[in-house]
Amino acid sequence: MLHEETRSQWERYNPQHFINTVMHGALQDKIKLTSTVIHVYTQIIFRLPETDTVLLADPMPGDLPTTGLRDVFVTMRWNAAEMVDIIQGGSATLPTQYTPALYITSMVQALKEHAVYIHQAASALQADPAVRAIRRRLPNGKGMAEVAAEILDHTTEIIRFLNFAQYYVDKLKTCA
Repeated sequence: MLHEETRSQWERYNPQHFINTVMHGALQDKIKLTSTVIHVYTQIIFRLPETDTVLLADPMPGDLPTTGLRDVFVTMRWNAAEMVDIIQGGSATLPTQYTPALYITSMVQALKEHAVYIHQAASALQADPAVRAIRRRLPNGKGMAEVAAEILDHTTEIIRFLNFAQYYVDKLKTCA
């Protein structure tokens, strides 16, 4: 969790140290963990025969009117994999006038769209009556709503990191 003491310390870092410690350290670790969690849950969902026919009551953003539970997990897994790729340097080419602030901003924007989608999907899963009706527990003892809550916790933390990184850049610009 991003504690106030940690934020205060990170705020004082120079841009390169911030990028190394926060972006390519703590945030990257959180993204990798989240991706692994979603990947494992996706595999488990595909092994449960009753999840094959579960259709969500409400459509997901940008999707068809009905979305299958498995489809949602596959899409969350894809978005998580994209975040891992971006944080490991697989994002678009850097602007010609590279600055650390511009790098952080472009990273935040690229990551945020994927994190927000996963967050919205997990929120929808948690509230969906068809998902809540699945009584079967996963091997770790969690129900589907608990799985969605766990994914929400992870994406909430990622979004906090991204918001803090944007705050850091904004603060850099006002001090320059």
